[in-house]
Amino acid sequence: MFCEFEEKQFEKLMDFELFDSLRLFPIGQVFEGSLGIDSAGFTRNKHFWRMLRRFCLPGIHLGPNLWPLRGEDIDSDAFPSFRCNVFLQYKRPQYVSSKLGAEYSDWEQNYYR
Repeated sequence: MFCEFEEKQFEKLMDFELFDSLRLFPIGQVFEGSLGIDSAGFTRNKHFWRMLRRFCLPGIHLGPNLWPLRGEDIDSDAFPSFRCNVFLQYKRPQYVSSKLGAEYSDWEQNYYR
């Protein structure tokens, strides 16, 4: 069973659902290659935060001091001028139907990863 949508289709719809359009920073392909994210934005969506509460980590200031860790020069002027509290990397799901799948024991049935 294959996914019937492309990653970009899901990405755009999710961004519009999650973020206020004034607090959405869509990442271009070059920037995505450097940072490894598809979207950045600010949301106060209570359903989103309630769902992710147990996975949240303390924040970090994304400043030029991090660039040497990446070994690249990233133009910090390309960052949005507003604060972001969500950074997303979208992936197309993979259908797992084998009992050898890493999370199969959690679901005990076929699942999407």
